[in-house]
Amino acid sequence: MTKVKASVIVCAAVLMVGTVGDLCVKGVLAAGADRPGGVMIIYPTKDAYIVKSEPNKNYGASRVAQVGYYTHWVKRYVVEWKLPKAKGTISKVELFLYSRPIFSYLTQVVNVHVLNQPFVENEVCWNKCDKNHKWATPGGDFNNVVVAHYKASNELPAWHHWTLMGREADNPLKITWGDTVRLMIKTTEKLGRQEIYFTREAADNAYTKPYRPYLRIQYGTGGADKTPPTISNVRISTATNNTVTISWITDEPSTSLVEYGITSSYGSRSVLNAKLTTSHKVRLTNLENKRYHYRVISKDASHNEAKSRDYLFTLPGGPDTISVPLGGDIERAINALPPTGGKVSLAKGEYRPMNSVKILNKHNIILEGNGAKLTYGEGAFFPAIYIRDSTNITIRNLHLDRASEGIIMRNVADSTISKVRIENGGRAIGDCASTPRYSKTEALRNITIEDCVLLHNSCNILIRYYGRMKGGVIRNNEIGYARSWMGIDLQQGCSSVLICNNVIHHSANGGFKVYSGSSNHVFRDNLLYANQDGVWIMGGNNNRIVNNIIRNNRRSGILICGPYSNDNTIIKNNRIYANGKYGILLAGDKRHKTATIDIESNTIFGHTSDGIRNPLSRYTLRVKNNIITNNGGYGINEIAGIIISSYNNIWKNRRGSYNNVALGTGDISAAPLFADPSNGDFHLKSKAGRWDQKAKKWVKDKVHSPCIDAGDPKSEYKNEPKPNG
Repeated sequence: MTKVKASVIVCAAVLMVGTVGDLCVKGVLAAGADRPGGVMIIYPTKDAYIVKSEPNKNYGASRVAQVGYYTHWVKRYVVEWKLPKAKGTISKVELFLYSRPIFSYLTQVVNVHVLNQPFVENEVCWNKCDKNHKWATPGGDFNNVVVAHYKASNELPAWHHWTLMGREADNPLKITWGDTVRLMIKTTEKLGRQEIYFTREAADNAYTKPYRPYLRIQYGTGGADKTPPTISNVRISTATNNTVTISWITDEPSTSLVEYGITSSYGSRSVLNAKLTTSHKVRLTNLENKRYHYRVISKDASHNEAKSRDYLFTLPGGPDTISVPLGGDIERAINALPPTGGKVSLAKGEYRPMNSVKILNKHNIILEGNGAKLTYGEGAFFPAIYIRDSTNITIRNLHLDRASEGIIMRNVADSTISKVRIENGGRAIGDCASTPRYSKTEALRNITIEDCVLLHNSCNILIRYYGRMKGGVIRNNEIGYARSWMGIDLQQGCSSVLICNNVIHHSANGGFKVYSGSSNHVFRDNLLYANQDGVWIMGGNNNRIVNNIIRNNRRSGILICGPYSNDNTIIKNNRIYANGKYGILLAGDKRHKTATIDIESNTIFGHTSDGIRNPLSRYTLRVKNNIITNNGGYGINEIAGIIISSYNNIWKNRRGSYNNVALGTGDISAAPLFADPSNGDFHLKSKAGRWDQKAKKWVKDKVHSPCIDAGDPKSEYKNEPKPNG
């Protein structure tokens, strides 16, 4: 095989600039972290993607890189690593990119080439490697030799893996310590899918940080690698009458093997796939219509072996799939399944149950609604579905109408509620009541609520201190018209839930609330409007409110109140505008506890009273890199406590910029020059260019916002959410 020498150039990191509707800040991302056992993980020093149809547009600030070919565009990804100087001989170098495919109907080959020219991250485009120099060839000057390739087929998001130096490479590189490794990632550029890879900017978000690109370097010094791979996301990706495909992910390249059989002793094995990969798929054929046990096994390059726990599957149409006709007894069908689980499939149409469908002490159950509607009459004071002491329960494609309570759970783990519509009832989804009293070990663990529609219920999602939701995800739901309570209410004992990409609207009280010790949640990328308060933090530490649109709520955008602790609350990168009275309101009484709140890089605009208001004497607010403008009261109002302001633009607030707050370091007061704030477009006007979200194109303005480059120079501009500009 041809040996290709990686280009080696030592260059300084580049300061970059980007804006959304916040103060723009500058910074450089750190690279590299050691791992014991003769393995080192190195993160890029710079990267960007380039687009042929936008030959002069720069995407250096994007959190994702698009790679592919379609009828009207070609997209490529350029990336650079600077290896540290270290001892030991490098034996293997592998590239890992996390893929989020969007056009997945065709297979595409993604190739790695050596990039011959250096580039500047915030200037590179299809035509130029920096603002003063063109590529030798438009689209990037790269070596035509394919170092390594990856065949991307129809799949869920997953790690893609290339060997750059080692026996698996097509044409391995020669890489030594201190080298700069500069690469071009491109497809064969035949009509096909598009890959979306996370870039190094993913490090600026807690939930995308694990998916940033990296090089994994094995070298000859240090102790032997004795750590087995970590196996995750084991699932049946496809199944037919006699065939299944089992997929899983590992955190390092490893082999693929499945053990399976009708008992947990297995007895059969798939053919070993010795190729080292992080995204595994094994197809089992000639299966019978029986319930099978299986586990997956992966072994890394150092022969460390990992085995998953035992899993179960039943083929479609097998003996453990029970169909329930209209008017049939759903619970009886569930109880007729074997102890190992199975699937109950409803007919499409309307059922009128007279009692709860109870799933008690069950495991590995799928209740497939197929769009069926369960309608309840007046006087039906019981949950539509009651799940208790169960694991791996899936409820999907179901419509519940006029139920006293929708789906109620007690002591349930690893379960999913998906594509369920619940309307015109009491509580839509929640935990069981307190009688009998819960034990301390009971909880809702790793529950996923996704792609649901919850409308016109008394309250939509309420997990009280009896339920204690630990982990889990609430995402991609429409949650609206809660008649007497919150859209989502996570109370005492709940922790570490991700709430993202929901639309929450028209709630009688708050759109999203945490209460009395509900902590460590991340609430991001949601839209909240027409609630009493958008977000209500009432007693929870370490909660993060990030990159939401919080607008047109009746009282305040964000309400933080005591007497409980709300320490280490982070409010960042939100657009908070046109709420009834306050942008961010703190409230409470003399019992409130000490807390520190970080308010950073938000746009707070157009409220009838203060942008930020704090009457709590034991609270410290650190307010930085915000634009606070056009509010009817003060920009920042310190009635009590301590507010530290820095690098904010506070302008045109009717009563003044500050009350009892000193002018902070870097603070300015100037018209921010938003693009179109009356229509929710808070991009900053820029002579260099910005995104026009109405026209869906890049435009240049005749004026330049004073907020650009006015943020704290020690902050990372890349913490801003996309789109930049």
